[in-house]
Amino acid sequence: MIRAIIKTSLIDWDGKITTVLFYDKCNFLCPFCQNWDLIMNPEKYPVIEWNQIAQDLKKKKGWVDGVVLTGGEPLVYKKNVFELCQKVKDLGFAVKLDT
Repeated sequence: MIRAIIKTSLIDWDGKITTVLFYDKCNFLCPFCQNWDLIMNPEKYPVIEWNQIAQDLKKKKGWVDGVVLTGGEPLVYKKNVFELCQKVKDLGFAVKLDT
C-alpha cells in the first residue's frame, strides 16, 4: 500500500523533478532505514489511493518528469507495483523503482 508521498522532489532521481511514492512494507527491516516508522507502524499513515495520486500527477504534467516508487520495499507488493508502474507510464511519466 502507498502510505506516504513527496509531491515534488529534486533529489530522488538525478536530473529529474519527481513525485515519490512510499510503500509501507519491507522484508529487510534495516535499523538505519529512513522510513522506519512507516514500515514498523503503517497503520499510523492513511492509505493513499491511486485516484488521488493520478489526480495530483495530472496537475503536474509538463512540470514533473517522473515518479519514484520506494518504501520500504516496493517489490513486496510485486503484482501491485508493476500495475502501478503501468498506470504511471500511461499518464506519460517516467518511472524509477528504488528497491
